[in-house]
Amino acid sequence: MNSVEFEVGESYKNRKGSYEVLEIVGDDMRIRWGAGEEVATTVTMQHLILDNMQFELDYPSRENAPSPHTKKRVASRRR
Repeated sequence: MNSVEFEVGESYKNRKGSYEVLEIVGDDMRIRWGAGEEVATTVTMQHLILDNMQFELDYPSRENAPSPHTKKRVASRRR
């Protein structure tokens, strides 16, 4: 679980960029992006996004890593 405690007037950053928290009522929150766009979201949703971002930093993608089931190619020797 994310340890971030959102506060009105503070700035945070998620996948879309930096935003300022304008209002928090229960789990609902209103935020404003740097370009001025305001949106309604939830504290829960923003925590999930931040948790996922942190997970990706802690456990980088292994898309380009070879599969453990793939045989290694060995250069053949010329005689």
